[in-house]
This record gives sequence, structure tokens and C-alpha cells, in this order.
Amino acid sequence: KAEVLKQLAEDIKQAEIKAAKESTLEKVNKIQYYANLVLALATSIVQIMDNLASQEKIRVDDALYYKNQAIDAEIKSIEEASAAKGELTEAEKKQIKDLQNAKIKATYEAENEKYRLEYDAFQRKKALSYAEIAIQTSIAIVRAYAELGPVLGSAAGIALLALGAAQVAAVATQPDPVPPKPPVYLAKGGVVSATPGGVSAVIGEGGNDELVAPLTDRTFSKLGSAIVDSMTGGTSGNTTSGGLMKLTIVLEGLGQVALDLTQDAMNSGLIRVPARIITNG
Repeated sequence: KAEVLKQLAEDIKQAEIKAAKESTLEKVNKIQYYANLVLALATSIVQIMDNLASQEKIRVDDALYYKNQAIDAEIKSIEEASAAKGELTEAEKKQIKDLQNAKIKATYEAENEKYRLEYDAFQRKKALSYAEIAIQTSIAIVRAYAELGPVLGSAAGIALLALGAAQVAAVATQPDPVPPKPPVYLAKGGVVSATPGGVSAVIGEGGNDELVAPLTDRTFSKLGSAIVDSMTGGTSGNTTSGGLMKLTIVLEGLGQVALDLTQDAMNSGLIRVPARIITNG
């Protein structure tokens, strides 16, 4: 009789544990169901916003296209009107330059607006990923605890939490969209620092020929040789004898004198001034 009562008590206990477990799992399933509905709704909203952003990017591209077409047509009209005169006036050159700069500015502003749309879309997807990881990880931990019990469930919960943290870290390390670089205007000169991916520059818009060269020893050597050539009649490569360079030395209070300097003198770094210049002026 005692054995029967003991078995009955054990059966009741197991039934209670099973009922509690089933009740917990039922609650977890309900939570999972509603969580999936919320995530599905959030995903749909994000997709709708992404579609709107894509349409907005198309609108920006179309607006830029028609604006550039109008600017090109205006530049062409100015050039055609001046063709009969033979050359552009300074006012017309400035007008064309302003139009070209307006085209560059419009392109940069359009790229910047598309970047803003891409950045917002990226942040929305990132936030949705965080929410999905947090919800799914929490439900998985509760389910593991309900199905496996306190001991094994706790161990599984720790593993699931670590997995969720790794997923969050992976989302967090995704690089943000790169903003467009503003154009650099170099009509008045300037130095462009070395930059990965390069820098967009506006060149030749100032009405003068422009030089673009890397700042290296070879560049400076070529420039130096060209300067010497222009001064000596193109003999910078001749180190024994060569053309003459006119040099005027002005001595305050004593007058001035013109000297002919040979390439030999320039190479040696020594210029001899006759004594008569000092004594007689």
C-alpha cells in the first residue's frame, strides 16, 4: 500500500512538471509567434522605405541629368555665339567657368543626397538586425531552459548568449557607406595630400594651362632642368661648356653691370666680379 502511494505521488509530481513544462513551452511558442509577426512587420516597413529611397535616388539622378543637359546647352550657346567673333571674351570665359563649376557642384550635391539615402537605409537594416538578434536569442534561451531544465538549460543559455553577442559584433563591424569627396578646385594652385582612392579635382577651369605632377625628387629635378634650360638657351645637360645667361648685378650706390655667365660658372657655383665694378661702378 505504501509503495502504491509513493508511486502515485511520483506520478503526480511528474505530471505537474510536464504540465509546467508544456505551459512554459506554450507560452514560448506564443511569444515566438508574436515576435515573428513583429519582425515580419518591421521587415516590410524597412523594405517599403528602401523602395522609396531607391525611387528617390532615381529622381535625384534624373534631376541631375536634366540640369547638366541645360548647363551644357547654355555653354554650347555661348561658344556658338562667340564663334563669329573668333574668340571668347573674358566675360564669356568667366560665364562658362561659372557654369562648369555649377555643374560640378550639382553633381557633388546629387552624390551627397544619394549617400544620405544609402546611409539611412543602411542604419535601418542595421537596427532591424539588432532587434532580430535580440528577440531570437532571448526566445531561444527561454526555450532551452524550459526544455532542458535548470542545469542544462543554463549551460545552453550561456552558449546561445555568446552566439548572439557574436552576431551583434558582426553587424556592428559592417562598414558604413562612404560619403562622396567634395571636388578640389586648383585653378589658383594647391597641394593635394595623398589619399586612398584619390581626390576629385577640377583642373583647367581657370583659363590657363595647368601642371599636374607628383611631388617627387624626379619632378623637381625635371622642373629645375627646364628652368635652367630656359635661362641658358637649352644647355642644362652640358656640364663642360654651354650657352650664356645674362645676369645684371646692382650694387647700391655704385651702379650696375651686366655679366655673361657660362654654364661652367653655374655648375661651379662661383661667379667672379671684376674689380672695376666695385671701384668704378
